Amino acid sequence: MFISISLRYVHSNGLPFSSTEFKKWVTKFSFRFPYSSSSSTSAVRFSRVHNPKQHRIKVPGLLVHFWSKYWYLIIIQLDFPFANFLRKILYAHLAEPEGVKPIRGQTYLKLSPDRVAMQDASAQMAILQFMLAGMPTTAVPSSIHCDHLIVGHKGAAQDLVQSIENNKEIFDFLQSAAEKYSMSFWKPGSGIIHQIVLENYAAPGLLMLGTDSHTPNAGGLGAIAIGVGGADAVDAMASIPWELKAPEVIGIKLTGKLNGWTSPKDVILHLAGKLTVR
Repeated sequence: MFISISLRYVHSNGLPFSSTEFKKWVTKFSFRFPYSSSSSTSAVRFSRVHNPKQHRIKVPGLLVHFWSKYWYLIIIQLDFPFANFLRKILYAHLAEPEGVKPIRGQTYLKLSPDRVAMQDASAQMAILQFMLAGMPTTAVPSSIHCDHLIVGHKGAAQDLVQSIENNKEIFDFLQSAAEKYSMSFWKPGSGIIHQIVLENYAAPGLLMLGTDSHTPNAGGLGAIAIGVGGADAVDAMASIPWELKAPEVIGIKLTGKLNGWTSPKDVILHLAGKLTVR
């Protein structure tokens, strides 16, 4: 059996409230329990003074008692159910969630990523910096991918052999560092970093950093994957909270339909160009 729960609220920056702030704004709270199979309107209701919006969700009947006791913790700590998926992942990775009151576009969040991936060109300096931390292993699972130093020229077979010969010292260093610090090592010819990450490491709810511009490709499986520089990757590898400004939310409404050979990616690139290209 499911029971309808009605929530009336006004979002303050769309972010969680402290218990004091929330209770100050709440003007009505009612709860009917227990319920019977014939009851059709068992509900929890919140209302706030200014311009309330109505939201309805459904939860299993057995959770109603829990909700009645801990509703403020759910709303304050998880921003549930008002947060979008991205913000839920970010809040779940706060290094020090106690006392955090993020404001979109202003507050810097200190996050603890789950994983780091590095391509061979940028991994060199990142590893040299990490070595200065004096840690026996990386704080989070990390991987090195040898793909950027492989130059396409005559064909896959010849190019791979030539690139390994030209960059042997670099590849040997990266492999030895990976073995020393318990990092995964993807040797030359094993594949392109963003595709390997998608097929082997990406997962819903994951927060990862990658020293490659195609890192967001892992977002296709419900992860937040962000391309960063080597220094940012080292922060995560050394268990230093990684800082990110609380993201703003942009609403986009698309109308009409795609024509000809236009693909969803064309729409994404067009929107990215309008929003981010200066």
